[in-house]
Amino acid sequence: MRTGAADLLLDTLGRSDQETAGRWSAVDTRGLDRLVTHEGCAIWLSRRLRELGAEPPAEFSRWLDRRVREDTAKNLMVDAEADALLALLSDRDVPHVFLKGVAWRLRGGSPLAGARPLHDVDVLVPESRAPDVWNALVARGYTRVLPEDHGFVIEHHLPALFAPGGVSVELHTSTTHHGRAADSWNRIWPGAVTLARGGRTTKVPAMTEMLWQTVEHAVHDRTSGFRLRRWLDAVVALRSGEPIRWPDVALRLTTGEVADPDAARAWLGAAAALAGESIPGEVVGSVAAFGVRGALRWRLAVAATRPLDSRVAIPLLEEGTRGALGWPLSPSAPHRSRYVRARHRLASAAARAWYRGWSALHPR
Repeated sequence: MRTGAADLLLDTLGRSDQETAGRWSAVDTRGLDRLVTHEGCAIWLSRRLRELGAEPPAEFSRWLDRRVREDTAKNLMVDAEADALLALLSDRDVPHVFLKGVAWRLRGGSPLAGARPLHDVDVLVPESRAPDVWNALVARGYTRVLPEDHGFVIEHHLPALFAPGGVSVELHTSTTHHGRAADSWNRIWPGAVTLARGGRTTKVPAMTEMLWQTVEHAVHDRTSGFRLRRWLDAVVALRSGEPIRWPDVALRLTTGEVADPDAARAWLGAAAALAGESIPGEVVGSVAAFGVRGALRWRLAVAATRPLDSRVAIPLLEEGTRGALGWPLSPSAPHRSRYVRARHRLASAAARAWYRGWSALHPR
């Protein structure tokens, strides 16, 4: 059965056993390399395979080793840029809190804390200090990621910059896409955890804030947030043993901090299932967890026949996730021509129909 590799991938990343390990020797891995790349879980998978002593088919093992080396090299470049930014912030005595992927790597404490592939450095600074830091980076040779006339409205961080080494840096004045910068700073800074790094001190958010940022950004990013690379952070948080203020999370789901609270609840339910942990009923309510297993089966079925960044695969993946969430068809950008919008809608409808037909033949 072609969905077997998707099931095995998910079982391996969860709380698996030796029986799971034994299944790897005979699994059909067609398309699995594309799926693992799409999901951003190569390092996570490699570490779990090693822990279990599993032996996948040789060709897939060789591919996975190469992928892990590439992702690890990129992560080390991000680490180096975080160190350079920490030095600048420290020399200028700028209060700061590292966010997202870099924060997880700084925290450590789990083999999975640094397993997510990274592309940039995110750091929160007081709104009043952000322009000074941004200008100092530009003076050191950092350049804009997007041109000044790009047309996008970005309210929670200053224009992203490319470091001379190619890693992008985002100076955040807020950790959310809504609300005032001062409110965000006052929420994060008092409870932030102080860490030592290269003879300097830095801060990362408390675990509740780490988890909440993961949820909020995943849901804000719509379907791209429903990938294993995003759930990995939540798995680390839920397994950390550190206290999470669940009443705060439940309250934030009712105050407009996320555009789709039910999607956030479905996302959290999926994270809990993957971590093998529980979440209080007051948080998820009656919303069912997002079906990660079914989603991975569908994505592997697509990956087995075509690259996942192809023009055919992109709407198939998009509508598969949207359909599972009960969302309408993917909207087209309003500034496009009527012809382009009509073509987009037709492609989305065809992809949704294809997904529904596949789902009917492959019940979960």
